[in-house]
Amino acid sequence: MNYLYTVAGHTFKLLLPDDLSEVEWLVPYIPFEEKREVAFLFTLEIKKCTIASLQDVRRDMCRFNDEPPYLWLDNEGFMFASSMDEDSLGCLICTEKYYTIGTLYLPETSNAKFYFDNALKLLYILNTTTLNTLMLHASVVTQAGNGYAFLGKSGTGKSTHSQLWLRYLEGYELLNDDHPIIRLVNDEVIVYGSPWSGKTPCYKNKQARLKAVVRLEQASENKIIRLRGIQAYAAFSPSCSGMRWQREMADAIHQTIVAVTEHCRLLHLKCLPDEEAARLCCQTIHER
Repeated sequence: MNYLYTVAGHTFKLLLPDDLSEVEWLVPYIPFEEKREVAFLFTLEIKKCTIASLQDVRRDMCRFNDEPPYLWLDNEGFMFASSMDEDSLGCLICTEKYYTIGTLYLPETSNAKFYFDNALKLLYILNTTTLNTLMLHASVVTQAGNGYAFLGKSGTGKSTHSQLWLRYLEGYELLNDDHPIIRLVNDEVIVYGSPWSGKTPCYKNKQARLKAVVRLEQASENKIIRLRGIQAYAAFSPSCSGMRWQREMADAIHQTIVAVTEHCRLLHLKCLPDEEAARLCCQTIHER
């Protein structure tokens, strides 16, 4: 089965086994389905395999991070793996030199859908980073065509803060709750919904002008400051996905981050999870 999807203006193709459940696997992607015959950036084909076959290649890969989900890499940079176990692989992604053709070798496990989504995100990042595009770890709300992104470490309360805006401030809606996409388009920073929204089923094929980015920090009182220059860059950078060990991608990430700091307001909000925090944040963003 072949499918085309367009996310933030970038189209990709999926090749799936005939017995894969569309209802179970593809619901988040339905709003992004591409009905036209258009060129696509990359292809991902899913092939079934056994868990034992993955362990044969583990000895040639190194674990890249220290917390699950783990990312594994080979020395050449064209083979990736993901796992929830630090001693074994959960899936294997093989690509050709320019990342435009990928194959996901996927065992039948309880985490198969998770690995499928992660493989797609990885291929998307590899193919779009150099196209003025970044995937964020953020929650985004919109109003009247403008978007507001909330960043922070896992557990900081990004989703909670978005929900406070939706509950107490008029006219806002959730665009994405985990992995929105931003692009620099005609000297504007545009934020897009995506099929990857974490635990919140918010899969909207919509876009907005990104007007402000707020880095959240839990605190005993609500306090907000405006960030500029290197402080704004440092606050935004950790939430941007990308393979920074590759020079071309690192340069592209840097250029897009600089564009965000030049076109959007960046703020640091130390806050409680309450109505006052949402109102203080919104008021400060809209001050001239």
